[in-house]
Amino acid sequence: MTRLFVLAFVLAACGGTTAPNVDAGNDAAGADGGNGGCDNGACAGGLTCCSGACVNTGNDPQNCGGCTVQCSGAASMCANGTCAVPTCSPACSAGQQCCQIDGAGPSGPPQCETGTSCPIGCPLCK
Repeated sequence: MTRLFVLAFVLAACGGTTAPNVDAGNDAAGADGGNGGCDNGACAGGLTCCSGACVNTGNDPQNCGGCTVQCSGAASMCANGTCAVPTCSPACSAGQQCCQIDGAGPSGPPQCETGTSCPIGCPLCK
């Protein structure tokens, strides 16, 4: 029974596309924003605390491989923590990012996402 619970927990944790809310609520006056940010620099699930938010430095083009490392120009995609030429096919439209989103099980090919960042996915599910 315990193994089944652990398996269900791991699959549920790896299936989402948003950062887990690790806000313990013990920061002074909501210094981390209180919206799923990071308290004392701590994030769960293989995420990194950057500017008060938990991010996936493996696919976030605004924090690629580390906080504030921005991908731009021809190498605007963040793939495995390195800025790279986007591999989405067909190419993304204006206002979209080419994103590799890891999840439980085999991940699909990169896909276009609207906005300036990519869904977090599950960095520990590789």
